[in-house]
Amino acid sequence: MISSFFDGRVRLKSKMFKDKVITDEIIFTLSSIKAITYMERNEVTGSLLIEYDPIKIPFMKLKSLLPLLEDMKSVYDNYTPEDFDTMRKLIAQLKEKL
Repeated sequence: MISSFFDGRVRLKSKMFKDKVITDEIIFTLSSIKAITYMERNEVTGSLLIEYDPIKIPFMKLKSLLPLLEDMKSVYDNYTPEDFDTMRKLIAQLKEKL
């Protein structure tokens, strides 16, 4: 899921980021975190770029999100619109962990 990373910038790649509704929900939810300075979706590649303050969000905190991101990917692999509430709860957990 992580296609590139260096302090202050991470690019996540998954077919779920081609889904505008889900990605917009992620961006909306995470945009309230002051340490996140920029987010951009690339619908063609299915990626989400997140720029952040590495002092406020250290690497180990990001690393702890990997299981949750994998859970999101698993839900999306068999996704139907009825799964949106499940996905929304997982997105909320991302915010809580950051």
